Amino acid sequence: MTQHFVKQIQFELWANQKTAEAIEVAVEPDERTFFLFTHILNANSIWLSRLQNTPVTTTLFQERSFEDSKALMKEVAEKWTTYIATLGEKELGRSVHFIFPFDGSKKKILIADAITHVFGHSAYHRGQIIARLKGKLEPLPLLAYVVFASEADN
Repeated sequence: MTQHFVKQIQFELWANQKTAEAIEVAVEPDERTFFLFTHILNANSIWLSRLQNTPVTTTLFQERSFEDSKALMKEVAEKWTTYIATLGEKELGRSVHFIFPFDGSKKKILIADAITHVFGHSAYHRGQIIARLKGKLEPLPLLAYVVFASEADN
């Protein structure tokens, strides 16, 4: 399962890089597009801190420059890869506690489920970004996992 999650992190970086490239070449992307991109990366950083039980150094909706967001994208992907590579099957089944940011309630989640959530959360918001870029970029990038997994170097 750990190797599966490592490949998912590779996909996450690939898809986020493709998204960043699309934003860079799009004609006048709106502020919400940048906000969503930054939100993905902030959330990835927050979840990693939660799972590693380290201080959270960002907020879910913290604003960043596009350049800072791209730097965070690479940094967080490297940290996720290192973290996941150290996990064993037993650790994936361990629960972590966190405060749900929208209502302040206390929650717990299995590490494997939290990692899965990160990927789904990112894909959801990347879809929103691509929808916002429609008409501002042609062709729109294909960010489906099948595209990533079928490339020759994967």
